[in-house]
Amino acid sequence: MSLRPAAAPLRACSLVFLAALAACAQRQALPNDPTGRLFARGLDEISDLYIAPVSSRRLVLGAATRLSRLDDKFSVSETPGPDKTYLVLSHAGSEVAAYPIPSHDDPHDWGTLMGQMVASAKAASPSVAALPEDQIDKTLFDGITAGLDRFSRYSSPDVARDQRAARDGFGGIGVTLDTSKEEFRITAVTPRSPAELAGIKPDDRLVAVDKVPTAGRSHSDVVHALRGPILSPVEVTVYRPSLAQNRTFHLQRELVILPTVTVSRDGDIAVFQVASFNQNTTQQIVEALGALKREMGPQLHGIVLDLRGDPGGLLDQAVSLVDVFIPNGPIVATVGRHPASRQFFEASGDSIASQIPVVVLVNGGSASASE
Repeated sequence: MSLRPAAAPLRACSLVFLAALAACAQRQALPNDPTGRLFARGLDEISDLYIAPVSSRRLVLGAATRLSRLDDKFSVSETPGPDKTYLVLSHAGSEVAAYPIPSHDDPHDWGTLMGQMVASAKAASPSVAALPEDQIDKTLFDGITAGLDRFSRYSSPDVARDQRAARDGFGGIGVTLDTSKEEFRITAVTPRSPAELAGIKPDDRLVAVDKVPTAGRSHSDVVHALRGPILSPVEVTVYRPSLAQNRTFHLQRELVILPTVTVSRDGDIAVFQVASFNQNTTQQIVEALGALKREMGPQLHGIVLDLRGDPGGLLDQAVSLVDVFIPNGPIVATVGRHPASRQFFEASGDSIASQIPVVVLVNGGSASASE
């Protein structure tokens, strides 16, 4: 992972305005507002956990220039004064606010300054004030992560929630939807899920959730309607083409962990295609491998683990999967600046397939845990 300097072309500002700007900075000093806390927390996490030391000052100065992407009339300049340097925010050529640049590279101070700049930008620009908070946050955090490396990125709350659900599971009914033909066709039903137990089948069309039609709604909207607290009720109406009629099911949401493993056979070779590593990945492979060993016995001559295009996921699942195949010895070690990043994993001695030849397939899309 490499460090790349953030592009932060800061415009110069005439010193004639410095006294007025210094007074403005006093008026613009805000309490520790939620936006400031958000940026402070993000910078604090980067400072603690990033693989190499990084300057909060450099990240914020780079992010501040992204305000012009929200309203192209904004500009940011760094202006030296008699006793300190100011970060000046201007709109359409007029100075909006000036903030004393923190004397120390403290993530909290720089995060607070970033929050103050956002508040000033909203006050100066009606178009920015009208934007969703998530859009503002993402624009500026994208500016922060641009100063790190090409693999570091910001996930919005909705994206982070979906990523967490994919890793750890969620309250749902256990169906996979395809909307490519402007209808919500059920393409797969998770084994032992509420949907399967109730009798919902692949190729059913989802037409309503809790009596609200799905027509005209986005995929994300319908998916989030199906999800909810575990044990909560949900009413689902589907159209079954084979019967040419609707059917309504009253279900109770359960913990659903999406399948990440596809199992197939190529003669005497078992092929496990792993899409990602979530809470159930190793268990899926263990169960499938056990069934194949019972079915094929000594005729099972090899295993292919296909990790091509697997972006990774939970490290502990990758470790436990390796543990299935090797009887002893080290598996992996992780090292970083933060003490919690220093971990060492070795085989437990409970492998169930150590005598079977294994081939692992990877490509440029294999990353993180799959590596």
